[in-house]
Amino acid sequence: MTAWIRVLFVVMSLLLAGASWADAARSMARVHLEPAGPVQPGQPVKLVVDALTTTWFTGAPVYPPIDVPGAIVSPPSDTADNLNVDINGARWFGVSRNYMITAQAGGDLHIPAIALQLQVGQAGKVTVHTAPIVLKVKAVERPAGAENAIGTSRLQVSQQISRSLTGLKQGDAITRTITISADGVQGMMLPPTPFSPVEGLSVYPRQGQIKDITKDRQGFVGSTRQDAATYVIQKAGSYTLPAVSIAWWDTRAGQLRTAVAPAVTFSAVATPSYHPEVGLPPEASAPAPARIRHLDLQQLAEYAGACMVALVALWLLGPRLWRASRSWHLQTRKPDPERTARRDLRRALASKNPRRIIPALYRWLDTSPGVAPAELRRGVDTATADGLLQSVYGQGKHAPESGFSLAELRKHQAIAPASSASALPPLN
Repeated sequence: MTAWIRVLFVVMSLLLAGASWADAARSMARVHLEPAGPVQPGQPVKLVVDALTTTWFTGAPVYPPIDVPGAIVSPPSDTADNLNVDINGARWFGVSRNYMITAQAGGDLHIPAIALQLQVGQAGKVTVHTAPIVLKVKAVERPAGAENAIGTSRLQVSQQISRSLTGLKQGDAITRTITISADGVQGMMLPPTPFSPVEGLSVYPRQGQIKDITKDRQGFVGSTRQDAATYVIQKAGSYTLPAVSIAWWDTRAGQLRTAVAPAVTFSAVATPSYHPEVGLPPEASAPAPARIRHLDLQQLAEYAGACMVALVALWLLGPRLWRASRSWHLQTRKPDPERTARRDLRRALASKNPRRIIPALYRWLDTSPGVAPAELRRGVDTATADGLLQSVYGQGKHAPESGFSLAELRKHQAIAPASSASALPPLN
């Protein structure tokens, strides 16, 4: 009986320990909106997502990109806030990151559940999900021209000129910088500044710079966009750089407002020694086109298919084209008697057969200019010539070794004098 009590005690201890460990390794994700709504179309809303655990993280939580139909969603912020909260009497630890959501029209905006990948101590990899959430977007009647205006509580436009506008002359350059800043608006939503051409000035726009602004304990608060252009004075005269105006919708007052950077006027005097530079074409001074955001998969597939067909055709027809080109080259090439005779003589010498060497040697000698008819002693020395002739036409049974090369024959031909003595044996 005592043994059974001990076993039951051990089992109960293990169960209690497992329950305690499971309770210590709990994880979850939660979400809320700032502001909770309702909001107006074009008004940015912060989607705050918390990753929590009752133990500790062994790796950074993975926040995936999300897609919300009818809204523009920015990726989660790079900065994360640490959390230490008490929920229902239990201590939870975690991190918090933000998405920015901008509704494009009125109505209910359904934000789906977000799956977070966590690495929790003792439990390892864990997947937790937020609850789906709905953002109420109140449609607001805007006046004509305000339908696409940026919705924010503050938008400002400022400008800066790189130098004094007094005492300017031909050849001088000034740089105009336009800065747009807005609260709660992502930088990619701010419009670029157009720098229109001005007669008598060369305009050189620069690439715009976008910056999202975050603050500790607040996260994303706004953004700025800075565009600049350099104007080079080509002719003397008076000039006006047009004003820059941006229409925006005040979400607090429900009014259409316009932020303006005033026009810039200046004059320049002539410089006799100045030679105007070559101006850029109009398209070069125009703002850079928007970056391509979508890839045409159908066009890409057509290009890939055309490349595959070309490669297959080249693989199938390549050898035939090569053989046809080679045959045409051989047929149209001008014949070279000396080269043909030299090739035949080289083969005859390799066989070491005097009956093949002598005819080949005569044919090769016939190609030598200024020597007619060909003489055997013109190509080899007397002893070698006599030996060759004797082996072919004489009574000997053994043919002498033809121990000479084509190079030696060509050298001997160049220095050996012509001889009229015949090496043939007497006929009678």
